[in-house]
Amino acid sequence: KLLLTHTGGPSKDGPEVSQAMSIRYLELTTGPVLVVSSTNGTQVYNEDASAMLVYVPITDAGTDTDTLKHHQGACLVPALGHIVIGTSSGSIIPVAAVPSFMALAECPPSAATHAVADVCFSEITNMVVSAHSNGELRVWTVSPAGTYVNQTIVPAVSQAPVRVASLGPRLLVAYGPGTLCLFDAVTYD
Repeated sequence: KLLLTHTGGPSKDGPEVSQAMSIRYLELTTGPVLVVSSTNGTQVYNEDASAMLVYVPITDAGTDTDTLKHHQGACLVPALGHIVIGTSSGSIIPVAAVPSFMALAECPPSAATHAVADVCFSEITNMVVSAHSNGELRVWTVSPAGTYVNQTIVPAVSQAPVRVASLGPRLLVAYGPGTLCLFDAVTYD
């Protein structure tokens, strides 16, 4: 179970989760939501996790039994009201959050890659960036219809990333051994 704690308030039991890969609060125009990604897929809850708003199951039908199938990472594309989720197959899944929650079609990468470790939205470029377990960054064009396209692949510069975040004109990528790299959000240099 997740344990939810309100700052200065009591703790309460949250949803049951097995093998959580990432947990993140995102701020929608309608209020915050809790996004829990795991080996079962992704569940989006209201702020206090008292109600599940949408469930996005694992859809990877691959026969590779050596790979743990999972979802990991989530970000918000505010102008579209989309939550974007990373997958173990290297694809992303947009979820429409307005007017109601609905998973859109899974968007495959432009070439074979590894699992998504994290995702972020870069407001300065209006693109989603996914960081992959092989060190690559993938840049995705957003679409109101949910058909995101992986248009750029930034080669690995270090080990496996654990977090990617947009910092205005920069992208911050945190790598496993504690290395932090700043990239220009437009040129990726």
